[in-house]
Formats: sequence, C-alpha cells, structure tokens
Amino acid sequence: MGTYDVLGRVTLGPMYHVANGTIDAGDATGNMAIQVLDGNGGLLHEVRFQEDFTVFTDPPTTTDVAPFGFAISYPPTAAQVQIVRAGQVLVQVNVTTKLLHDAVATIPDAGFREDPAERQKELFKKIDALDKKLAKQDFSEAREILHDEIREEILEELVNGYPTQSPDQLTKDQILSLVDELVQRLPQAQDKDQQGKDH
Repeated sequence: MGTYDVLGRVTLGPMYHVANGTIDAGDATGNMAIQVLDGNGGLLHEVRFQEDFTVFTDPPTTTDVAPFGFAISYPPTAAQVQIVRAGQVLVQVNVTTKLLHDAVATIPDAGFREDPAERQKELFKKIDALDKKLAKQDFSEAREILHDEIREEILEELVNGYPTQSPDQLTKDQILSLVDELVQRLPQAQDKDQQGKDH
C-alpha cells in the first residue's frame, strides 16, 4: 500500500478494491495502524502492524524507509483511510477518490480514443472536484460529478475492450463497475432529489 520513513512520512501507493478478498490480521501489538473511518470519523476497521526498518541481509542492517501493504476491510459506510503511528495520524485519504484516481492511473494510452494525456488529466481534475465535494459532505453534487460527469467521460472516451498489459491495469468494464459501486456507496439521506437520476 505504500512506504513510511523514520521521520514519520508516509507515501501511499495504489489502492485496489477486490470483492470477497481475505482480510489481513496484522499484528495486534504493533505501534502503527491502517484505519478505516466512516464519514463522521468513527473507526470501522483497523489493522495494526509493527514499525520495522530491518533489512534481512546477512548480517541484518537497517534502512530509513520501509514498505507496508495489507488487505483491509471496505465496509459500505467507509469514507476515509488513515495511517497512524503511536496515535498520531500520518496521512489520511478519501477512499472513493483514492480508488478512482488509482484506477484511472492504470489506463494505458491505447485505452483512450484520442489525446490520452489530456483525457487522463481531465479525469483527474474531475476526481479532484469530487474530492472537494466529499470533503464538504455535499453528496448531491458529488453524485452528479461521479455519475453524470466521470462515468459519462469514461463511457465515451475509453475504447471498448482495450488491451491491458498487467493484472494491475483495469479494463473499461472494471472501471465502470467501480464507479457504479462508488455511486451506490454515497450517502443517500442528504440528496433524495438525486436518487431518481441514478440507474
């Protein structure tokens, strides 16, 4: 999922959503944790792990940067993922926009009908706009951006059946399925006027 260093800086790598995956147990005594929060900051799931900069050479040595990666739970009300060390939040991201951004980043140039760099840049801009609406809990506008703008652009601008070069690259159908699931996960209570627009 990413790396952390001795100064407490965290760099997140790509995040993927896998249906029916196996959740990692982690280390209950660890001083670091990956936490999944709901929209109100409530803790939904946590995987703890031990900070460790050991490199298993002969003899063992240490490094300033260490990797981490775990399969974590993704409950229906999940809104944020954060990395914590000794109770201090090192980094926090919105799950919806992180998953979507990382999915779009996997699209090969051949997946776009034209101008791949420009089309990808435009999608990233819309994902950034979505992130801002979610941060304000403006779910009505967020739904409109996600369903009516981002989904529509993916539908129109990506080539049907484009080839992928690795298992990490998502197909057009997989990205559309991800968008549809993310739409369904958006809270409904504050945007009832939008419900009839979703299919």
